[in-house]
Amino acid sequence: MKVELRDRIDEATKRIAQNYQKALKEVEQVKTKINDLELTVIDGGPANSDRLNSALDMLIQLTDSLICESGRAWDEYEKLEHDRNADGYESSELNGLRAVCKKTEEFATDLLCYSLAHFKRKDASNG
Repeated sequence: MKVELRDRIDEATKRIAQNYQKALKEVEQVKTKINDLELTVIDGGPANSDRLNSALDMLIQLTDSLICESGRAWDEYEKLEHDRNADGYESSELNGLRAVCKKTEEFATDLLCYSLAHFKRKDASNG
């Protein structure tokens, strides 16, 4: 495999993995904040309710961002796979990139499910 293509694959894998780790930390912080606020919103009144809504908005933004990131990761994977095939190589070089793309996609899916379940639970408690 050409060094240039290998370097592009390595850079993409590293960047996507870093974005994945960053997203994990951000989501963990937001989920912790949401859980803490949910415990205090009953006693705290409107101020805590506003803070909870703000945290939920942040969760929606993170979910949207991660879904887009997953799509970009797969687009980049497909481009690199095409380039690899065009060069006539049948290498396992893309396995690491494929794995991190899959993890990002699964995390986006899980986060979307969590968000939807949270809002469904919230609507049920308000209704």
